[in-house]
Amino acid sequence: MTSHPTPHDPHAPHSGSLSAQQALAREAVLHTLPLYEMARMRAATCPRRDAAGRFAGDGPASTLRWVNQITHTRELLGPRHRQVVTPNNDTLYTNAWLDLSRGPLLLEVPDSLGRYYVLGLLDFYTNPFGYISTRTTGAGRAASCCMRRAGRAGCRTARAPSPARPMRSG
Repeated sequence: MTSHPTPHDPHAPHSGSLSAQQALAREAVLHTLPLYEMARMRAATCPRRDAAGRFAGDGPASTLRWVNQITHTRELLGPRHRQVVTPNNDTLYTNAWLDLSRGPLLLEVPDSLGRYYVLGLLDFYTNPFGYISTRTTGAGRAASCCMRRAGRAGCRTARAPSPARPMRSG
């Protein structure tokens, strides 16, 4: 006997006849999944301690992470690294989670001595809204870029389109 999926089977392929409640649930997942993924990535990549060894929260059990700090990988990533779904195996990564809620931040990039680099800028919905690279600053030149939230006065270089709210990770 062959089993056929019913319209309410959660494993059935989408048939185009979703109920209003199912359609609402689908939309909720589509709109919140990027937020979940970015919170997961922030929890995996933000440091729990600062350079002085202080925890971001009350102690080791805290799920808070430090923001506005730049971290660098010192080795090439391979198959065992799963923080990024498919990391390049010939790229050293730099990461920073910027909290612009208290005002603009100045991001200074040193002279890359002719080496190519790119700093991709993403909002919390995973939408790229800009980048800083040798293509935008010129090869062999240092750069200073002001980061601010959209609609805020201050500098004019790159504006993050969505507000970043402090969130607990974990």
